[in-house]
Amino acid sequence: MIDLPSVLLFVAAASNLILGLAIFLRNTKSVTFRYYFGLTVGVATWTFTNGLFRVVPIEYTFATALFSYSGAMLTATFFALFNASFARVRILPR
Repeated sequence: MIDLPSVLLFVAAASNLILGLAIFLRNTKSVTFRYYFGLTVGVATWTFTNGLFRVVPIEYTFATALFSYSGAMLTATFFALFNASFARVRILPR
């Protein structure tokens, strides 16, 4: 059964993804906008899987946790890249 906190997490994930996509589509060639979109995908993945973790049967919780951790890794990676794009620091070669 889906409870209110899960619904709120799903709405937050969708809103985050829509915001990231709207900003990315303004200038698809901008490196900063690409990193921001990656950041929002990571946050949306993590948020969605946290909501999913609350409603899936017990036998699927391990797989859901793995997806949640991958979203957290995406968030950390793209946050560092997004931050570096403002400071003009090169982390990855272009």
